[in-house]
Order: sequence, then C-alpha cells, then structure tokens
Amino acid sequence: MALPKFVRIGGKILLWFVGSVIVLVVAILIFIQTDTFNQYALEFTLDKLNSSEEKNGNRLNAESLTGNIFDGMKLTGGNITVKDDTLLRFNYMEVKYDVWGLLDNRITVSQLTLKEPFISAEKIKSGDSLIWNFENLFRSDVIDTSESSPFEWDVSVENMKIENGFIRVAGDSTETAPWWKEKRNILTSFDFNNTDISELNLDISAKYYRDYKSVTLNNLSFNTNSDFDLHKLKFNVNLNEKDTLTEIWGFELLTNRSDVKIYHMRAEKFNPFYDFVYEDLGNKQVDLSIDILKFNFDDLTFFLPEIDFLDSVAAVKLDASGKYGDLNAENITVRLENSVINLKGNIKNLQNPDSLYFDVTGKDIVINSADVNQIYTGGIPDFSNIGTIRADLKYKGSTSAFSSEFIVNTDAGYADGFANLDLDKEIYSGYVNTRALDLGRILKDRSLGGGINLTAKFDGTGFDLNSMRANVTYSMTGSRVGKYDVRSSAGTINARRGAITLNIRHNSSMGNADIKGMVNISNMNSPSYNLKGNVRGLDISRVTGDADSKSNLNFTFDVNGRGISPENINGVYKLDISESNFGEYEIPQTPVDAEIVNNNSSGRVKLVTDMAEFNAEGSFKIDRIIDALMYNISRTQQMFTESLGNDSMISTGTENVYTNTGDFGLKYSLVSKDSVKLQRVLQPFGISFTGNVNGEMKNSADEFTSVTRLDVKDFSYGDTVIIVKNIKSNLDLNNKYSSGLGGMIVNLNTTSDKISFGANSFDSLLLKYNMAGNTADFVVKAGMDSSAKANIQGNLQFSAGSIRADLDTVLADYSGFRIENSGNWIFTVQNADMFNFEQFKIKSRNAILDMNGYLAINEDSDLKIEGSNMKITDIASIINQADSSYLISADEDIEGELSKLLVTFKGNMEAPVLSAELNTNTLKYRESDIGVITAKVDYEKDEAKANVKFQNAENKGDLIITASIPYKNPLTGDTTKLTEISNSPVDINFKANDFVLDYFSVLVSQIASLRGVLNADLSAKGTASDPALTGSLKITEGAYLFPLTGMDYRFEASMSTDNFKLVLDNLKLYNEDDDSRHIDLSGSLDFKDLKITDIDIQATGDMVLLDNDVEQNDMGVFGYILAGIGTPPVKIEGSLDSLLVSGQLLIKDATISSIPLEGSGYNTGDDNFVYIDAGNDSANVIIDSTRLISPEEYAMLNPFERARYLMAVDSSREMYVNLDLNVKTENNIYASIDFNNLTRDRLFGELKADLDIKTVNGQMQAYGNVDVAGDSYYRFYRDFKLNESNIKFDGDIGNPELDIKGVYTSQKNTEQYGSVTTSEVEVVITVKGTPKNPQLTLGLYQDGSEVAGSDAQSDAITYLLFGRFKSELTASERTSVASSLGASVGSLYASSYLSQTVREILPFIVDAQFNYTEGNVKDTDVELISELGDARVKFGGKLFKEVKNFEIVVDYPLNKLLNLNLPETLLLEFAREEKKQALTTSQNNLLTTEIKILYKIKF
Repeated sequence: MALPKFVRIGGKILLWFVGSVIVLVVAILIFIQTDTFNQYALEFTLDKLNSSEEKNGNRLNAESLTGNIFDGMKLTGGNITVKDDTLLRFNYMEVKYDVWGLLDNRITVSQLTLKEPFISAEKIKSGDSLIWNFENLFRSDVIDTSESSPFEWDVSVENMKIENGFIRVAGDSTETAPWWKEKRNILTSFDFNNTDISELNLDISAKYYRDYKSVTLNNLSFNTNSDFDLHKLKFNVNLNEKDTLTEIWGFELLTNRSDVKIYHMRAEKFNPFYDFVYEDLGNKQVDLSIDILKFNFDDLTFFLPEIDFLDSVAAVKLDASGKYGDLNAENITVRLENSVINLKGNIKNLQNPDSLYFDVTGKDIVINSADVNQIYTGGIPDFSNIGTIRADLKYKGSTSAFSSEFIVNTDAGYADGFANLDLDKEIYSGYVNTRALDLGRILKDRSLGGGINLTAKFDGTGFDLNSMRANVTYSMTGSRVGKYDVRSSAGTINARRGAITLNIRHNSSMGNADIKGMVNISNMNSPSYNLKGNVRGLDISRVTGDADSKSNLNFTFDVNGRGISPENINGVYKLDISESNFGEYEIPQTPVDAEIVNNNSSGRVKLVTDMAEFNAEGSFKIDRIIDALMYNISRTQQMFTESLGNDSMISTGTENVYTNTGDFGLKYSLVSKDSVKLQRVLQPFGISFTGNVNGEMKNSADEFTSVTRLDVKDFSYGDTVIIVKNIKSNLDLNNKYSSGLGGMIVNLNTTSDKISFGANSFDSLLLKYNMAGNTADFVVKAGMDSSAKANIQGNLQFSAGSIRADLDTVLADYSGFRIENSGNWIFTVQNADMFNFEQFKIKSRNAILDMNGYLAINEDSDLKIEGSNMKITDIASIINQADSSYLISADEDIEGELSKLLVTFKGNMEAPVLSAELNTNTLKYRESDIGVITAKVDYEKDEAKANVKFQNAENKGDLIITASIPYKNPLTGDTTKLTEISNSPVDINFKANDFVLDYFSVLVSQIASLRGVLNADLSAKGTASDPALTGSLKITEGAYLFPLTGMDYRFEASMSTDNFKLVLDNLKLYNEDDDSRHIDLSGSLDFKDLKITDIDIQATGDMVLLDNDVEQNDMGVFGYILAGIGTPPVKIEGSLDSLLVSGQLLIKDATISSIPLEGSGYNTGDDNFVYIDAGNDSANVIIDSTRLISPEEYAMLNPFERARYLMAVDSSREMYVNLDLNVKTENNIYASIDFNNLTRDRLFGELKADLDIKTVNGQMQAYGNVDVAGDSYYRFYRDFKLNESNIKFDGDIGNPELDIKGVYTSQKNTEQYGSVTTSEVEVVITVKGTPKNPQLTLGLYQDGSEVAGSDAQSDAITYLLFGRFKSELTASERTSVASSLGASVGSLYASSYLSQTVREILPFIVDAQFNYTEGNVKDTDVELISELGDARVKFGGKLFKEVKNFEIVVDYPLNKLLNLNLPETLLLEFAREEKKQALTTSQNNLLTTEIKILYKIKF
C-alpha cells in the first residue's frame, strides 16, 4: 500500500534536513581542524582575554596555534606581559590528550611539553603596595562566594616535560632595565627574591584518582646563581587511599656536593592529605631504609644559613621498622672521615616528644676530634689531645629518668661506669672506675699529667644542699697528678640536709693525712665545722714544683667553730705542731691554741703558742674593728686633705668608702715568748721580732681613741730593709670626727738604739710629735755612729688650705757634709701646691743660701735665692762631699769668694723665667793672683742666654763665652717641642785672648797639670739642628802630666771650622826632651744638634811614651818605651756615647821593668795604705745590714765594721770607649817582669808581642801572644835559660796563660875515694797557669837522666842554693835551708795561702804573713796587722813555740792623740819586739819594749 503523499514529502524533507545537518557537522569538524580555524580561534581567544585583562595592564600574545581540538594542540611563540614587562615567554607549548575521556569524567594528558620557557617573577606596584606580577594576571575585583564542590574527576598526566627552562625571581629588584639584561650576583645562601634557575629540565608523570594517587618524577635538574646545582632528583610516590598505604621508593637526590638515596619508606594506614594528626602516628606501621652516601652540610646551610656551625661531609645509613610509636632501629650508622657511630635499639613515643623513651646500644663507636670539630664549628672544645675515643654505651630510659652504662677508652686513659638518674624524683646512684686517667692530657696542662686509678660509688636523693641525702665512697691507688703522687686515698663523704661528714685517709708523696669530722653548709654565709685529724710529712713543693718550698710539715688539728669571714667567725682552733721544716727553715714543736668569740656584747681573740701570745678582749666584732680603723684612716686623710687644699697628689679616699660601724672597745696585747722558736718561724718571711705590744682602742659615732705601747727589743725585715733595736714608742690618739683637725690629739714619743732603712742606718733615734688640734710640735733626732747625725725641731700650724712650719733647729751632717739652718726656717704650704718662704737660710760651712719668696706648682712663682759668705774652698768642699770624683779643687791655698750669687725664678713650671748671676773677687793661689769669674745666665720662652767670662790675673788674658741657644724647659722636661727647638736659631761665641790655661789647673783638680796659652775666636750660628761654625782656635806652649805613664808631655793644637764641623787641623804631642819625634792627630768633630755627634780623628807618627827618668806612675811599668802609629793608623771614631779607638800601635823600642803581677808577698806593714777586696765570698759572715759606700768612706771605717759594707763603683762615670787595637812590637823589647815577690819569681829577656786589644761587654780583653825570644832567662834562685816560652792572652788582660820553660845547667864535681868525677846537672823549671794562680814545677836531670824519687824536689832546691843534693849537705846547711826556704817550694805557697785565708776570715785584719817551715810548725813566724780606728796594730811572733814570744807594735798619729794640727805621718809608737843581738847566729835575740816618736816617710 502506497504511503500517503504527505508522508513521502515529509520523509524527503527529513532526509534532506538530516543530510544537511550531517554535512554541516562534517564540514564543521573538517573546518575546526584547519589552520584557518586555529588562527581564528587563537585570535578570538587572545582578543577576548586581552580585552578582559586590559584594565589590569596585562597582555597575552602567541604566534600560531596548530593541531586539532580532538588530539592535541601546539601553541608557538607565546608570551605574557604584565605592566609592559614580560612575565612568561616560551618557544612552544604542546599538549596531547584524550578528549573523549571527558565524557567519562576523566582528564587524560598523554603529553605536555613546555619548550624553553623563560619566566620572570617580580614585584610590581598595585596601589600603595607591591604584588607579584603573576598575581596581577586574571585578577578580578568580584569575590567568589560560591562553595566549591568536591573534585570527582580522575586526572592522569602520562608525560609532562619542561625543557631548558629559565626562571628569574626579582622580589626586591628596583632595576628599570629588562630583567634578562641584569647580571645577578653569586648567592652564598638561598635568597628567593634574587634567585636565577637555569637549564631547568623536568620529566614527571602523575595520576590523581579518587582512591589512588601517584607521582613518578623521572628527573628534575637545574643550575642556580650559587654553588648549589641540582644534577638529578627522582622518586616514586604512591598513596593508596583504599588501603591507606603511603610509600616512597627509588628516591635519588644528586647535587654537585651530595648523594642521597631512599630505597623505600612506607607507612600503613596513613594519609597525609586527610585529617592528619601527628599524635595519631603512634599506631602506624612504618618501614624505611635510607642510605645517604654523601651529604655535604654546605647544601643544608645554603638554605638554612643560621646553622652555619655545621660543616664537613657525612654518610648516614638508617634501617628501621615497626610502629611509629615503637620503632625498632636495626641499624643507625653515621660515618665521618675517621669516625663511625653504630647504634641500634628501640625508640618509643616518637609521636609524643615529651615522652620519648630510648633503649639504645652503641658498639665499637670511634670518634675523632678533627671530625667533630670539622662538622660542628659552633664551639665544641678541641679534644684532640686525648686522641681517638673508642666507646661502648647503653642508654635506657627517658630524658628525665634513665640508666646508662659506658666504657670509654682513649689515649688519656680508660673509664667505665654506670649511672641511674631520675630528675623528677631526684634519685641518683652509680659508680665510676678509671685506669691511668691523665688529667694533664684532658685539660691540656702538662703540669697535671699522670694517671688516676679511681673507683667511686655514689647514691642519694635531692639536689638542694639543704635537703640532699647523699653518700660517696671512693678509693684511689697508685695514681699521679703532675708531680703529685697518690699512693693510696680512700674515704667516705656523707651529706645529710647540709651536714657533710668526712672520713678520709690519704697517703701521697705530698704527705699523709687523716681527716674526720663534720662541716655543715646549710647556711653558706656562716658554715659550722667540727674537724679533727693529723697531717704527716706535708711537702708543699710537690704541688708548687718550687724547690724553695720543699717542706716537711707535721701537725694534728682539732677545730670546732662557725663562720670563716671576719664578720662571723667563732670557735676554738687547736693545732699541735711537731718538728717541721719549710724550705731551709725549721719550724719548732709548739701547740697553737686559738679562741675567737665574735659578737657585739663580748668579743675575744686569744692565740697562744710557745713563741708568742696575743690577747684581745672587749665588746666588738672583728669586721667592725676593721671597718672602724679604715673609716678613721679615711677621715684623718680627708681632714689633712681639706687642710692642705685640693691636691691631686693626695688621695681623697673617695675610691674606697668606709662607714663608721658604731661603738666598740677592746684591749689587746702581743707578747713574744720563746724567741728562739719565734725566729725559726718568722725566718721564712724575712722577719725577726722580739718584744711586746699592748694597747686599747675605743670607737663611737663621735670619736675614735687609741693608746699604743710598743717595746721591741729586736725587729728586722728582709735582713737589711728594716732593722730596729730597742725601740720604745708610745702613741696616744684621739680623733673627734665632727671637729676636723681641731678635734684631733696625737702624742707620739719614740726612741730607738738603732734603726735602719735599707742602706740608711741610725744608731740612735728620737721622734716626738705632739699635736693638739691645729698645732703640732715635733722633734726628730737621729745619729749614725760619728759619721752622720740629724736634728730637726719645730712647730706646725694647720689652717684651712695651709700649713705653716716654723723650724728652729735643722741640722744634717753626713761624713763631713753638713747643712743647717741660719735662723728659724719659716715657710707656709698653701693648697698643697704653693710654698711661701718667709725666712729660709741654709748654711753649710760658712756659706749661706737665703731663699725668699714663693714657689708654686701650678701657678706663677716669685722665688729668689741669694748666696753670702761663699768662699771658693767652702763651695769646693761642699761639692766634693756630694761628688766623689773631687772635680773641684778644695786646696786650702786657694783664696777667694763669690761676691755675688743670685738665682731667681718667676713665671710657672710650664713657662718659667729663670736667671742666675755669679761673680767672684780676685782668686788667689798661694798669695798669687789667678783671676776672676763673672757669669750670667737667663732662660725664658725656650731660650737660654749666657755670658761667662774667665779673666786671667793682671789682665794677661781672658776667655769669654756668650750664647743664645734654644733649650727645652728644664723644670718639666717637656719633649713635645723638641722639633720646634731644633729648628730655632742659635748664636754662640767663644773668644780667648792669650788665655792662660793654668787658670783651670788650680781650680779643677783632675787637670792640675794642664798648662798652655789659648787663643780662639769661634762662633756657631744658624739653627740648633744645623749650626754653622766659623773661626779658629790655637793652643801654644801646651803641657800636661799624664798620670798613667808619669810623663810630662808637650802639645800644640790648631783648629778651624767647616760648616757644622770643628776641624782639628793638627794636634802635636811630643816629649819635652825630644820634639823631633811626635804624634800628630787630625780630623773633625761634628757639632750637629749642638752635640758632638760624630768624631773622626786619625793619628800618625811616633814618640817616646816612657823614659827612664820616671819613678812613679799609675801603670806600674818603668823604663823606656818608643811607640808609634802602625798600619792601619790609629783612629778615634764615633760619638761621646760610643767611641771606637782602632788601628795599630807599634812598640818600636822598649826596655821595661814592672811591679809584680801577683802581689801576695807584698808586706803592707811597710805603709798605711788600705787594701780592700770586696769580691770575696762573705756568705759565712752573719750581718744585719750591708751598705754600699765609696772607697773613701770604706777607708775611714773601723776595721771591725768593714764586713758590713761593700765599696760602690760609680758606673755613671764609665767612658763608653770601645777598643779594637793591635799592639805589636816592631823589634824585640827587653823586659823584666816580677811574677811573685814571695818566691822572687822574675822573667827577664827579649819579648816579641802581637796582641789585639778589644772591648768585650764593657771589659778590656786581650788576644794574642807574647813570645820569649833571644837571650832570656827566668830567675828562680838561679837563672834559667828560656826556650819555647810564651805568654798567651785569650780574654782577661790581667790574667794571661803562662807557658814558661827554663833550664839551669851546671857541672857538678863529686869526690869519692880521692878521685873527682864531673857530671852535668840540669834543673828544669816549668811555669803554667796564670799570674793569679801560677803552677810551678821543678825537674832534676843528671847526665841526661831524670832524677826521680820523693827527694827530687828537695834535691833540685838544694842544688840551686848550694850546688849539692840534699843528702850531701852538712847539718848546718840543712838547718839554713829549712829556716830560709821551708825545705820545699810547697811551703812558700802554703804560707801565702794561709795569709790570704786569715784576711778573708777576719775582716779587721788588713794584712797577714806566715813564714812556715815544712815539718816544723813551732818555728812558724806569724805577723798580723790590723787597724783599730786611727791606730795601726802589728802583732805576732813565733806564737806556736811559746806564748812569751808575742810581739806587738802600735802606731797612733800624734795629731789625733793631741788634737793638734800636726802631720799625719808623725806617729807615737809603742813596740814590744824581738831584736837580733849581733849578726852571728850564736847569740840569742833580745826581746825589747820601747815607746818612741817617729816620722814615717811614704813613697
């Protein structure tokens, strides 16, 4: 049946429509896959996005879009700009996906690639704030309030890549240039805002399903603008939410410094993204295996710079499994370069750190100090000194309650132990055991080195001292700490609520001790104690290492008291000291009992020993006494300061503020008892004391009162620092605090038989000081034998700001140097810096200095000093008493005085105005006129002006010196203007017109023989640093006596100038009798800076230095010497501070003789000169004072007192002359040298010398040889022919080495049985050693064969005397030999040695002679010479034979006996001596007694 037509038409229309739709859809599908559609879609999308982002200043661009919407798209050349700056640009971005998965709620991306992205993240302005540029992208002001629905899509990204990317972060950049042109700094630590990431490559895949999530990072790598670069990062992460399983595996992190691997990390029933609570981790099963092959802490500190104390490289391996709250660590290993830590065990409650619990064991742990200090630089002490640590340990418990065991072994020793500690319950116990533990190595102190072997146990409860109950038991054996050896030490220490009980026994090299008792420290401010014990053989030096403190102390003790400070000490203290010693000092046996009661109501201190006893009793506390005394001292000081005024030199006491502690009163006494024991105790402190002290003190708020009585028999400190004999002193003091000085009363009365302060000794002293308010009278008298005395008496008046002194007596006399007052001395001290002299005349001899005016320290002064009665001889005597060089002649034949002496001082110390004038009348010498002196010197403003004139008598000639020179302030010594002064002008003129130099020879003792006529016209102008000298100088008819040679030399001199040099054109020295030979000196002296800074003088020629007419000189050499200048010539170079004399001195011809080099045989009884040897060891002489005095003072001393003094050498007068001379004989010289008067040793012959004379360390030294040549002999009773002999100098010029060999040869005739035989006999003498210690031996040869045997020496002597051997002598000849020679050479030296020994032992013996005959002591002749005051005593005789042979001779000057002005050489002599009856020996000698007056002539 045919369909209806409308149905057919409708069907066709439907087919056409469907076909059209299909065609359209197909067309659309085809169109949207074309490039045209892609470009249109790109432009449309960009236009829409840019139109919406235009308001934000953003713009998106892309070059092209390819691909199709169904498979994937590729966007090329894209970039995003924000505010005209690029945020992102890339080469292309390609994405491939499964579009049909969207129908199933799946997003599947098979590939996402971003090629070469460049990203710039920087801050931009947004209103008033800064935001990141990417925050400005797609920003909307409409807030989305809709709720987000759960994300229920599955997402899968199979391959996502970023290739060669670059990211720059500029969070704080203010650069206006394009970011890609900015060069970034290298970062030392992570800084997000300034980070560059380059060469960024990422390869990752991820899945996000509803019940499963995973991430696989195949690779992440990049470089940064720092030292941190990531080479590789990869891992796999799975999260199975269905099974709540989270796991990580295949983790690898590789940087340029570190390598980290995690093999697996697994946690069951753990989802970190949903409701994560850390505390719930406890029941989660975990399993992890981590292997950090290398971890450099620089990678960590790059991100966390605050932990920069960590350094180095470490390796860590960790394997653990179990519940997170109960984790089993099968292996925890940490490795460093030389260290390894192995741990394993169980850790509980990781999810709750406050409840952590450990059960951990460490085995074979090795720790190296260098590793620890390298990995942790935060201040761990360096323990490399103990070597590598090897240890095992166990730890079980929490952080507050645990038990621990340890075994530690190091190079510093071994230790093991166990400890239980509960910090919450305050319970503890344990033990420690050490073997050879070296504290020295541990503490880096070698003085503590050794080994400690200790076992100790402890237990207890509580940490507070007042509640603690603890016990310690220890034992130590065979141990050493430094020099301190502990043989054994054991004991117990128990603490019970602040009470510590001790029971210790100690045995060591330092000593042995037993201590028992209790110390209660519950009150630390006043601990109580009750201790008993004993100490045996205590040697303090074992601890100090000082041999001087070596001791042996032995004592028992029993102390029971409370408190240890002066404010609270109370108790009874008993010691019983047995015989002990400290260093060289002995401590005698004595009990020491002390009782101290220390409170306000009844204070008492009692100390009783066998040596002394001290008692103090009253109402006092010890600390209050100290405070009150210090307060009284400070108040007194303050009152005197207020009286003197504000003076910076006087302390005001403000640096120590003391308060008045109120009322107290006490009486005290100190009594010495057993002085022998007391001295033994005080000797180590250098103190000696015998005497009593007692007194009373009272104090209140208003006043302080003290009464002191001192009675000291003997007191000394430091042997010579302070020495007191029989001093009695009464001191009464009352000080009313509120009344100032007006309320002070002081009465002091002190006397002493002797008092010494260092080198100042007084054999009498009287000191009185009586002060009542503002007035004080005082007397000071002191005496020193008859050589010194002082007496000062006067009155002091104190008022506000001043002290007025009125001294009616002032006298000081020291060894003839005497000053005294002429009338009262009245002066005022104002404000401690101004002295106003109202009346002040100083008198010495007849000379008077009158001082008038005022002298101020800080203000202007106006002072005048004027002299009167100033005789030249008086002035010279005064000066010479202070200057032992006796430069100024005090010859009484000189007449004259100063007609004017005036010195004024005005201005102040900083800018003084000084003036001095001196005029003399006509000076005379033995009635002959010498001349006059006039001088004037002014100083102001750093300039000194002088005008000095020396006028010969009868206007024969004059010498005038005028000068204007810059000069630093003489009162302050200010050196800040030295440069300014050195550049200031100078004007000096030195003019002489026929000036006779004899003028000075009378006045100046050291040039008493200078003669000649001086003509000069010299001037110096310019500046002080660069003076220009002009003019000339000439001396004619010059002469000078040179004491060293005893020769009178003539000289002529002429000088000229050259800029700042004074040129010595010629100085001609010649002998008075022969001017054909002379030595000429020429050169220059540099006067730069107005000082002789450079001397350059050269000598040539020759002259007779010594002739036969000289009978006395200081050199001790006589005869004839012709000497000249050799090659190199003698030069004098350097400055006055250091002068060098060098060159060669030739001895051209000489015939000389000398005094003995060793004068032991010289009989000092032949004169009255004093011979002193201060170099002998006087340690065997016990003295209470030693002083250094001048040789002149030494000679004036009583001989019995000489042992107390040493001669002082005035080193200030040493000339700094260095010698480098060669002294050489041009021809052999002839010399006669006596070596020893006692043995008559003499060398005579021809000598040849070649010596270098040098100065070494300030001493003259000689090096070289003096050879004996030609026809020379050595005289020892006979003439010995010398050969191969020399004297060698190798240092000390006065003690060369002798090597003298001589032979005496003769023919000996022997008659036997009527026939005579002749033999040749040789006596060989050898002298070795030095002149001070010669060693002489004799050898005897007959017909070439040596004569040996015990009589060889005697045969040699008898042959020298008689020509026969000892056995061939007659009886009378043997007696003659014995009496004259002592039978052997040894007797001669024995007598000499004995004489010297007596002089050393008995200081009052000035000479001793013994004529000893070997084997016959009775015939020894003794002669001793002494000086007692002014008397000279000689006594002796054959005392060993019979006492009645005693002889004595006493000489005493008549001028001393009769007090008349007679010559000192006119003597009264009493003599009892033996005289010979006749020349024959058959008559006995006669003993005579005589009194006679004689005149002794000295040479």
